[in-house]
Amino acid sequence: MRDKRPVESPKLGPEDLDPAPEFLNDEAKREWKRILTDLVDTGLVCSVDQAALAAYCQTYSRWMEAERQVHASGLLVKVNGVPVPNPYLSIADRSMAQMRLFLREFGLSPSSRVRIQR
Repeated sequence: MRDKRPVESPKLGPEDLDPAPEFLNDEAKREWKRILTDLVDTGLVCSVDQAALAAYCQTYSRWMEAERQVHASGLLVKVNGVPVPNPYLSIADRSMAQMRLFLREFGLSPSSRVRIQR
C-alpha cells in the first residue's frame, strides 16, 4: 500500500535565492525578484519550483505588455477601415488566465491561500 503523505520538498532560504533566469525580460525579472522574496518568506517555494516561477514571471510580463498596448491603442482598432477588437485583448486575456493558474499553484490567490496546509 502506497504512503499517501505528501513528500516534503526542501524549502529555500534567503541564501538560496537564485538570480532570475537570463532569458527573462526586464519586467519578468522584476516580478521574479518581487514574488520570489515573498514565496521564500512564507515557505511556499522550493528549488524545483523555479521553472514554474519563471513561466509565471514571463506570463506576467506578457500580460503587462498586452495591457499597455490596449491602453495605447484602445479596445477597438481599425483593420481595413473596419473597427475590430484589439488583438492585444486576447493576448491579455490568455495571459491573465495562465497567471491565475500559476498563482493558484503557488497559493497566491485569496481562495488558494485558505487551502494551504503547513
